[in-house]
Amino acid sequence: MKKEGYKVEKLPENERDFERLLMTQGSVMSTYAQGAFDEFLKKGNPELIDKHTYESWIKNTLTPEKYAEVTAVYDEAPGNYMSKKVKENSYLAISRIQFGNIVLLPQPMAGLGGDTFAIIHGEKTAPPHTYIGSYLWVQHGFRADALIHFGTHGSLEFTPQKQVALSNEDWPDRLVGTLPHFYYYTIGNIGESMMAKRRSYATLISYLTPAFMENQTCSQFKELQDKIQNYYKTDEINQPAISLEVKKIAVKIGLHRDLRLDSILTQPYNLEEIERIENFAEEISNEKMSGHLYTSGIPYTKDQIISSVQAMSTDPIAYSLAALDKQRGIVTEKQLKNKVYFKQRYLDVAKNLVTQILSGREVTPAFICNFSGIDEKELEQSKMIISPLKRKFKKSNKRTDGKPSIPISSSDPSKNTQSKTAAHPAIKDSEKKPMHGMADKKIVYTKEQKSRARAIVEMERTITNIKKYKKSLEESPELEFEALINALSGGYIEPSSGGDAVANPNGVPTGRNLYSINAESTPTEIAWERGKELVNTTLAQYKASHGTYPKKVNYTFWSSEFIESEGTTLAQVLYMLGVEPVWDAFGRVSDLQLIESANLGRPRIDVVVQTSGQFRDLAASRLALLSRAVEIAASAKDSNYENLVAQSTTDIEKSLVDEGVSPQEARQISTQRIFGGVNGMYGTGIQEMVTSGDKWENEKEIAETYINNMGAIYGSDKNWGDFHKGLLKAVLKNTDMVVHPRQSNTWGALSLDHVYEFMGGMNLAIRHVTGKDPVAYFADYRNHNNFKMQELKEAIGVEARTTLFNPVYIKEKMKGGASSAADITEIITNTYGWNVMKPEAIDNEMWNQIYDTYVNYKANLGTKEFFKKVNPAALEEITAIMLETSRKGMWKATKEQLKKTALVHTQTVKEFGHSGAGFSGNNKKLQDYIATQVEPQQSTEYKQQITKMKIGEISSSNKEGMVLKKEEVFRGNNKSEKTAVNGIILITVISIVVLSLTLYIRKRKKNG
Repeated sequence: MKKEGYKVEKLPENERDFERLLMTQGSVMSTYAQGAFDEFLKKGNPELIDKHTYESWIKNTLTPEKYAEVTAVYDEAPGNYMSKKVKENSYLAISRIQFGNIVLLPQPMAGLGGDTFAIIHGEKTAPPHTYIGSYLWVQHGFRADALIHFGTHGSLEFTPQKQVALSNEDWPDRLVGTLPHFYYYTIGNIGESMMAKRRSYATLISYLTPAFMENQTCSQFKELQDKIQNYYKTDEINQPAISLEVKKIAVKIGLHRDLRLDSILTQPYNLEEIERIENFAEEISNEKMSGHLYTSGIPYTKDQIISSVQAMSTDPIAYSLAALDKQRGIVTEKQLKNKVYFKQRYLDVAKNLVTQILSGREVTPAFICNFSGIDEKELEQSKMIISPLKRKFKKSNKRTDGKPSIPISSSDPSKNTQSKTAAHPAIKDSEKKPMHGMADKKIVYTKEQKSRARAIVEMERTITNIKKYKKSLEESPELEFEALINALSGGYIEPSSGGDAVANPNGVPTGRNLYSINAESTPTEIAWERGKELVNTTLAQYKASHGTYPKKVNYTFWSSEFIESEGTTLAQVLYMLGVEPVWDAFGRVSDLQLIESANLGRPRIDVVVQTSGQFRDLAASRLALLSRAVEIAASAKDSNYENLVAQSTTDIEKSLVDEGVSPQEARQISTQRIFGGVNGMYGTGIQEMVTSGDKWENEKEIAETYINNMGAIYGSDKNWGDFHKGLLKAVLKNTDMVVHPRQSNTWGALSLDHVYEFMGGMNLAIRHVTGKDPVAYFADYRNHNNFKMQELKEAIGVEARTTLFNPVYIKEKMKGGASSAADITEIITNTYGWNVMKPEAIDNEMWNQIYDTYVNYKANLGTKEFFKKVNPAALEEITAIMLETSRKGMWKATKEQLKKTALVHTQTVKEFGHSGAGFSGNNKKLQDYIATQVEPQQSTEYKQQITKMKIGEISSSNKEGMVLKKEEVFRGNNKSEKTAVNGIILITVISIVVLSLTLYIRKRKKNG
């Protein structure tokens, strides 16, 4: 920026000095850390805004009614948080670091404490004075010319009021004002990036995710896989003995726990169980792993480029080749399901091809056809099948300026497809107007022809682009900064789709303005076919285990998954109901049609959907479409199979009447199946409650909070956002299964807190209502060529073994800084969250393994030294989580384990001071529990540090090097799904754990 003529002054000499500056002047304190705030006032050089100035800005920015929302919660300005009184004057203290005409601000907390865990029905709480004051100072005090939110997922776009078409009564509109707003956002979170566009007028500038690499766990399973191969080769007489050897190794490694197999070493596993173990070990070995956090402006290393391109290219090639071989009859479905066979026959071949191309091998159509076993004519034919309209328009282009001709729509209407409905009393038949579109004779291809063409085109696209992927990854860091400078100069930012580079290679190069999809076209035809396949798999797996079909299945709708999978989860829900989409000539889903019971070949399965706020805002029309589908299914008069939707609707109606709801109202709302945050909330509002173990004693308290916070109806205009007490409970009855989407390679059940928040929250609510734990599955869309269902415990097992307990992963994280340390902390936090939500998913052995790795240092990886060097607060937090897990009775730790864990925790606090945040920040029950686990002298010193954090001084020696973990926003209205660990933001050339940094810029001429 300095080279471009911006006035940039007094920059720190190095990264460490910058980190110290951030910790000193960029602080965001807990509401109870008065001692830390006093120290900040002395040494943090805050911007002090006097009450009268602040109120004059308020008068020019907010309506009196709007400001009254603030004072009703936080009292008159400047409030009690981050404020200072000097004689007769009072001031707001704003954290900021100024480098000439560039100023950095940590984004303040968007909500403050109190009894934050009462069932608040999604209260629309205004942000506090400090939050408002920071943004108004930027507009009126600093008088910025541009604003950059630097790092994914701040809180501004989640502040209250309308979801779209903002007015001067909406907080984002008032706080951004007329400033040009740019948002530096990861490609891995396309769904939430749309919130920044819609609710804060942001132009997005995308940045890379961490590089992908092999997890190198295969060596752990070599002995196991060798024994399994011996088992296959051995005759039936000797197989039981070999099976016992396999079992002994599997039990020693602990794979039996993840697969729910027995550990009796005298009873051999059968063939099916051996195959499950083999596939599971191979899946762990092939799981993609991301390394330490991406640093803005710093290119991937050569090895990271190669491993990332391999991750982007190998699977599409391998699965396309396998699909062609299957159609040719060369391989069977059973062979392809064997992961070892698939790796040796396809993945290794594809990987070798990618290596050859990266080494310089020329790629031509002839080469691609030869590798694929096709001719060039079939290649062109396949392209025509996949994109007939696009190629037709290109071929018929008669313009001379090189631009495509604009197709002319026919006035002839397409046939209207009516939903075949009888009449449940709650449903009114509605006549649909015919859809108008192009009258065009098109060739109808079979499902097999489309599938073959898709595999060929995918193969050709991937092989052709391998070198492009490499170049895009190499250039992205520089392009990101160029885009930021270009944006500030008023330049055009090229658009791109989003998703991590493995799931969507079109997302690179970065430095682009991310865009979404047309919701009206969902589910697309390919999403519909994939959704049907996943439903068939789901029902087959459930029936094999339980002997019957599930009565009701819960699905979660998330925005990123919706965009990247083109509505595959929506397709699953429709097919569960036995209702199919009808596409018009433009590919839009304009109508629905009942699938006749005989054609469906099974009962209609009832559903219940929870939607994130992001999905609700992005695809409201799809929720209305789905509500119609429920009505259609509930009204169907099936004779071949049960109609569980109709049965459930009747049961819900009766249950509501029994609860005192009028018969008329009960009937009207009995078909409602879609629920989300009340009062426009974006999340469930339970995360902070879950991690504050002193605020709840019984899991039913969390379940009730979830049910009340997520009980709003989202189905049609007439009841959009309405809350009916008891309705969600009535709908949750008889729910047997929970299904959650997973589309990104950058997160999993353990590494993203919102998975346990949504999937886990729903699981807990169902257990609370029904008295039984539902089966939990991921709908895994990460590999676009191999969508699959995976049981939750298996998914947790894969992730834990490739991250938390994987020496390669830990060493990779140790190459990073404070944020990389916080990554590990976040995984352990979410492990605790799952233990609360679904206890059977997290066993005691897992906590013992965490203890051995991060407290007992059994692997001798140097983790203790790493945490102390880069982020002592992370070590403080890890040990606090473990001790809270013990206090709550979830980890059955030994006395020795407790003593050592408490010792590490208290010694860290003694050496670096208490961070004042996280599990032990304000949890007195946990603090007292920790104090009882150590010697009296250590206990006294520990309590003194807590007192110092709350009301006393914190010495500079203790503050140096200590990184405060993000204080969670308390109010539910800004909770949301996200792909970044709380507080991790990418700042120029370093990573640091702070709140979202907002970069405000005043551009001046070169002469300053």
